[in-house]
Amino acid sequence: MYRRRVHEEEEDDDHPEMVPRPVNNSVEMPFVVIFPKSPSQLMSAKLPARVVIKGHVTSLGRSSVIKVDRYAVKKSKI
Repeated sequence: MYRRRVHEEEEDDDHPEMVPRPVNNSVEMPFVVIFPKSPSQLMSAKLPARVVIKGHVTSLGRSSVIKVDRYAVKKSKI
């Protein structure tokens, strides 16, 4: 069995590929949200808006589903 040696390039500060990139820890998880009645207050809210949703996750995975018990539209902190 032969071993391969890995040649490591010298680190230069001049190489643009050596510049650290900002870390993005955000995760996108699309959900189907089921409301017991029409969420007119939510649909007419001015953006940006904070929305608090309380309910149950009935399915998690490719087809994630949340069944909403109640929700509230609050003023944005921005």
